[in-house]
Amino acid sequence: MSIVAQNEVIATHVRCDSREQMILVLDHYLDILLKKPRAVRDARVMHGTDIPEVVRLFHREMRQRHGADGDRAFVRFMLLHREVGMDAIVSVLHIASEQQVYHFEGLHELVLKQTGQVQPMSSLSAEKLPVDLSQYRVQKADTSRYSALTSGGERG
Repeated sequence: MSIVAQNEVIATHVRCDSREQMILVLDHYLDILLKKPRAVRDARVMHGTDIPEVVRLFHREMRQRHGADGDRAFVRFMLLHREVGMDAIVSVLHIASEQQVYHFEGLHELVLKQTGQVQPMSSLSAEKLPVDLSQYRVQKADTSRYSALTSGGERG
């Protein structure tokens, strides 16, 4: 089944032929879950048979470790499937479980590595590397300027 608006297909969905059957697609719920991430705990779509078990287990672990922030990070991570596909997401979740990576930044880094999108880190040239740290001095801050800022005007 296709949904068309202004002569443009905006969504496609498998047609449900039997009564009392629901076809739930995770992608349809992710934008809403991003606004209400704690709802992912009870979202019917998360309990469907088409969701790999590793996804549910990983979400449970993120929730236990980080509470509502874990829910939010999990939903943000699942949104990446739009760019890399669900197979890559499932593969990354297996790797992340083995490496005990349960935060969005680490998961995103694993996705980039998995898809070959990691930006190589640039190294400092030899002339920019410090030779002897004991030669470095940090200039002390002029705290009188902060007093002027907090009082709302200049002081002499």
